[in-house]
Amino acid sequence: MNERKIKINANLSELDKLRLAVNDFCKVHNVEGKIVYYISLAIEEAFVNLIKYSFDFDSKRLVYFSFEVEENEIKIIIEDDGKSFDPRTVLPIENEQIKKKHTKGGFGIFLISQIMDKIDYFPKDKNSPTNKLILTKILE
Repeated sequence: MNERKIKINANLSELDKLRLAVNDFCKVHNVEGKIVYYISLAIEEAFVNLIKYSFDFDSKRLVYFSFEVEENEIKIIIEDDGKSFDPRTVLPIENEQIKKKHTKGGFGIFLISQIMDKIDYFPKDKNSPTNKLILTKILE
């Protein structure tokens, strides 16, 4: 089982379901506890951003997660049909920028970029009805 897929509603009440899926997948693939915690945190941040900004808290919308392990890395592919936003357009975010901003928001993308080793994004278009955010963590 090198891949697992789940579909969940865009609702904060689904965070436990998402955490459980991440933990179960990582356990099967012998991913260490600390790494599991950080991966889960990054995925939760991405999910919360989708709910808030892409879906405007429309809990009827769906988010699709795929978890894959290849050799020494784990990939999480998050697909949605909401508003497109490439988080790489605001990277790199320096810690000082966040402190100066003094407003809510912005820390989630910073956190994801610090935890994950690679971030890819493919917006929906005429060939693909979903946005795809691909988060990669190298397993050492």
